[in-house]
Amino acid sequence: MLLLPMRKLKKMGSLCLWLFFSISTAHAVPTNFSDVDKNTFRFGLSDVHYFTQSADALPAQRVGYFAASVGYDAYRATDKLEAEFNGEAMLGLHSGGYHSYDVHEAYIATKPSSWQLVFGRKREDWSTVDSYWSLGLFQPRFRWDYLQEQQDGLAGFFLHYKAPDNSSELTVFATPLFIPELGTSKDISGGVCKTNSPWFSCPSSTVLLFNQATTLNLTLHFPGIRDVLDNPGTGISYRVGNPEHGLWSRASFAYKPMNQILLNYIGQLNLSTLTLPIDVYTRVLYHQIYAADVGIAGANTKITGSVIQENTKADTPASNWNIQTTKNATVASGLLQQNLHGRGLASTQAEISYIHVEGGNAPDSGSFATSSPTGIFEPRYMFSDAYSIALLGPILESWAGIFKASVKFIYIPIHKENIFVSDFFYNFSSRWMLNAGLDMLGSTAADNVDIVSKFQHNSRARGGLYYVF
Repeated sequence: MLLLPMRKLKKMGSLCLWLFFSISTAHAVPTNFSDVDKNTFRFGLSDVHYFTQSADALPAQRVGYFAASVGYDAYRATDKLEAEFNGEAMLGLHSGGYHSYDVHEAYIATKPSSWQLVFGRKREDWSTVDSYWSLGLFQPRFRWDYLQEQQDGLAGFFLHYKAPDNSSELTVFATPLFIPELGTSKDISGGVCKTNSPWFSCPSSTVLLFNQATTLNLTLHFPGIRDVLDNPGTGISYRVGNPEHGLWSRASFAYKPMNQILLNYIGQLNLSTLTLPIDVYTRVLYHQIYAADVGIAGANTKITGSVIQENTKADTPASNWNIQTTKNATVASGLLQQNLHGRGLASTQAEISYIHVEGGNAPDSGSFATSSPTGIFEPRYMFSDAYSIALLGPILESWAGIFKASVKFIYIPIHKENIFVSDFFYNFSSRWMLNAGLDMLGSTAADNVDIVSKFQHNSRARGGLYYVF
């Protein structure tokens, strides 16, 4: 019998798991809002038009896109096992080659009972504020589009217990590997950064040093897949009480890599060629997450309070690196959900929420560090204070199964910023659905001080036609 070294076995297993979780799809294709059929294939054509055609943020191939999308939901069960898959992909049908793919869930599990063992990628309820405000602390996000972010499951082993009357629930998670969240499409080749995404701004190819135009020459040094995967993590969550009725509470903890890969770079001016070579490196950083939720649910009203404490683990990068730094964060949020009328799929619900974040974002460190409080890299926390109000549902009970609307407005007081996101779905047959959406961003900030001010030119209109079978 041939025995391979444990470390080699672990890395081989990590590579196989990466392929299992990554070879498939995920631009969000709206699902039919009847009861979800777990064995459905979805195909759609969509079009997006951005209202502002900014020269540096929206080049000609990015003023909008026409795309085809596919999605597949599969559920299989035997007497002893069940398996589920949910993934989607999008391909731009224009010269820009805009595309995306992601797997939200892909797992195999023992037959559901009080106790269940799960292996694979699975979404769980870890924290209300983390999920509602899409913070990406516990579970990774798919951030192909910042206004349509989706939450992906963690990948590993889950031991799950749920009381028959749903009065308590326990989830224990462990994984030998790390799958980071996916973001916008970008590429660094020939020393130049390129992107066809309106949600990423490449650095300028030249900078002004000593009143002299200096060419940037970028090189990205990305570690091997196994070096990224080989970062284990663990977590546990316990809930007492039924979140659908009465008083309930939940506590969660995780020690795992941050879902976001951090960046650092080295730059040194070459006086003979008047170029500035920039070598960009990646870092995987660990953190501890403590979360607590307390809520009360009535017949038509749910109130939830949620807090998170994130403690980042410091590392020791090379002294000549310019690094993206982090610091501990405390997050607090409240959420009110009011059912206006109807039940189940026919219900229309209003939601009001507030979030406050202390810490989290930190300035860069190094010889090229800027005076910006968040640095040149994208901040990990989008808000420090924000309010949200949303309306979800068919509006009228008679429209249930035919029409559904989703409208959300977010207000950020610090720069008087706002985000408006809306979607409207119309099922004109059992297989066909039309979708229309309008997204608006605005900010009074004079400079790109945060994500909203940086991408406020991305206000847009959307439309799509989808077939489900």
